[in-house]
Amino acid sequence: MRRSLSPISLFFALALALSLAAADKPAPAPASAAAPALKLREVVYYCERLNGRLTLCRIDADGQNRAYFSASHFAFLPSPQGQDPEDDWSPCPSPDGTLVAFFSNRGGKVNLWVMGSDGNSLKAVTDSDADICSMSDLSRWRIGFSPDSKRLAFISHDQLWVYTLADEALISLNADHPVRSLAWSRDGKSLAYVRGRSLCVANLNGGASSVLVEDRVDGPGLAWLKDTTLLYNQRGVRSVETGRKTSKLVASSLVERCGLSLAQDGSSLCLLGLSPDHVAEAFTCTPDGKAAQLTDGGAEECFYSKDGKRVFFVRHGQLWAIGTDSRAVKPLVFASVSCPVDGAALLQEAR
Repeated sequence: MRRSLSPISLFFALALALSLAAADKPAPAPASAAAPALKLREVVYYCERLNGRLTLCRIDADGQNRAYFSASHFAFLPSPQGQDPEDDWSPCPSPDGTLVAFFSNRGGKVNLWVMGSDGNSLKAVTDSDADICSMSDLSRWRIGFSPDSKRLAFISHDQLWVYTLADEALISLNADHPVRSLAWSRDGKSLAYVRGRSLCVANLNGGASSVLVEDRVDGPGLAWLKDTTLLYNQRGVRSVETGRKTSKLVASSLVERCGLSLAQDGSSLCLLGLSPDHVAEAFTCTPDGKAAQLTDGGAEECFYSKDGKRVFFVRHGQLWAIGTDSRAVKPLVFASVSCPVDGAALLQEAR
């Protein structure tokens, strides 16, 4: 007579089979740690004169997290502590937000320095025995990173130089007249500069420099509207095609001779102009010349935020922000800011 297994015996037999099968399976590989998610935080670099010294500073675009560059790092403190006994000025952030270039007299003479956005990895780009520029020149047009953040153009002893960060190669683009300002093309293949009162363009792929505008430039402002179109100061703002060398008026002669800031998408220009009351104010202007007054109460310098939704400006030595619709006007820094302010940058941080 055949005996059948009881339900209890069947249960234990099945459990034993499953446990043996599980034991034969290879252990799963440990899950790799997920990379931390990154967030972008917009900041503005500027200078304050503290205890008689020019000090690099940084603040979030919303007015939070004010930090001072001190002892080779940015310290988030209500006031600087351990301040370096040198002057640092004209901070220029790289487009990718990882580097900051600036002039400093640390080491005894004025030279060009570069560091990480956190203030670490401080390194001298030049090592001149004589000042490469004057401390009285706070122009933000003397330093500029290439769009890919791999090269750095600067003016030293009134001459134009290009420094490659990877191999530290230094190339001189000598000019027979003092160079006043510079601007990278949007594709990074050309470098525009004002030499004396002339506008020139250097082809960085081995081509020669060419003169676009001869002896008629009356300000340092430069901006590339396209890879073949430049904006510059000449009794206002004019545009010129690099191939045709013919210029046309974009904004009237009421424009102040100062910096030109172009929105990243090229849709609008931010500049200083005179209001009907003959007060310098921040204006926005489209490439076809449609201008709109942005501020009311005075402005001394202005530049676009990275997203193009705000304009930062200086009023009575203080740093402010305003929406491009003239709303949400907000002071960011009440202390005296050394004008001009260089501009905004995006920092990448772990969430």
